[in-house]
Amino acid sequence: MPKLANMSLQTLTAADCSTMIGVIPFAALEPIGGELPLNLFQAVTESISTAVADLPNCVVLPQITTTYATPFQGFKGVVSLRRSVFMNVIADAVQSICAMGFRKVLFLDGTCYSKSSIDQGLKKFKRTLPEQFSYGIISWQHESSLKNAFATSVNLRERWRSEAAAVQIYAELTGTAIPEIFRLNKNISDQQFESWRKRTRDPEMLTKYFPEAHLSSWDSLAVEEPLFPKLTKSICETIEKGYLFHGI
Repeated sequence: MPKLANMSLQTLTAADCSTMIGVIPFAALEPIGGELPLNLFQAVTESISTAVADLPNCVVLPQITTTYATPFQGFKGVVSLRRSVFMNVIADAVQSICAMGFRKVLFLDGTCYSKSSIDQGLKKFKRTLPEQFSYGIISWQHESSLKNAFATSVNLRERWRSEAAAVQIYAELTGTAIPEIFRLNKNISDQQFESWRKRTRDPEMLTKYFPEAHLSSWDSLAVEEPLFPKLTKSICETIEKGYLFHGI
């Protein structure tokens, strides 16, 4: 199906939305490197949403480009809604498309930290949604999503694997050269990172101690074949299987 923004009112009215999936893509404006654009996650999410729109049972809404990104509060270049505001934005968007007749909603998440906000936001407004309503969340940066798309030739290292993958995918989509060195924050040493990891602490919490940082360091990603086609195929197959949808 075409993206919702490209559909006419006549086409939308003729469609049986109750049998279709309304897809809400979103990603934050946030830094991923000194040489790369702040909208990198948004650009990759938009490209993935275009591939999802090719599925016959999916209608993709315009991307939400200001999200809850407070895990990175204090980073230069981050634009974030408060969590409560983001929850309301999500709930309002869902109520709007349910009013069109949709009963299934898929959140195409370009972040790694929004699932609980979506779950709580929809639970808060449950009584305003149809009884048959169900939803699913695919965070394309999440480790499980990425692993499904990776061939054995791909070497994912432990640290910030999703950012390295995002940079690789962005390079494939735009022809941008990947910076050879991904050591962006000299304040955080390898020893300090390992210390936090061994204590099972989230390394993102280091932002509280380094508010002027861009991003902490991550390891490189060795790729022998393009990731984007594999990732989109994995996501589309997951949507078609349908098992990720559930009630509130």
